[in-house]
Amino acid sequence: MEEYLQQLKNQARQEFIPIIRDKSGLFLQQTIKNLSPKQVLEVGTAIGYSGSLILQECDCKLTTIEKNPQLWQRACQTFKHSGYNNRVNAICGDAAEVLKTLALQKQTFDFIFLDGPKGQYINYLPLLKQLLADGGTLFADNINHLGLVFSQQKVEHKNRTMIVNLRKFVSAMLSDPLFDAQVFDIEDGILLAKKKK
Repeated sequence: MEEYLQQLKNQARQEFIPIIRDKSGLFLQQTIKNLSPKQVLEVGTAIGYSGSLILQECDCKLTTIEKNPQLWQRACQTFKHSGYNNRVNAICGDAAEVLKTLALQKQTFDFIFLDGPKGQYINYLPLLKQLLADGGTLFADNINHLGLVFSQQKVEHKNRTMIVNLRKFVSAMLSDPLFDAQVFDIEDGILLAKKKK
């Protein structure tokens, strides 16, 4: 399994497919191992690398969302190859729409791994709060995108909206009385938030 994950990681790097970085991946695995969630939601499947890391660490059911049909197809192959496909519901679609549907179905998850489009984190937040079970944990990756979110430096126009939205997301999470949230300075920044019971 380790060898296969290494191959996946190499493929992603060669093809410039964004996947979780090494230290962040280890932190994700450690968190999953400590919490042993039963129902996990992942926003941003890519080729199924981080999903495989999660499935490897706990006996959970994983619902994962990917907008790009080619990546989604590759992720399905990954889960099949890893022998995890019976524990995975891989959905191809726009996260905002899928999250809305899951919320309408009254689904809840005890762990949410947020690694989709960074500028959308703040827009997903009301739905994520609904979908996260009481006592559940939200793990958001890349919240200090390229070190720009917590810096005072001028942000280029092409990144400005994303950085402003990420700042809003972090601020909303840290000030929300519903959550115990913490920011970790690991690689591109991680926010870990536990929803109070």
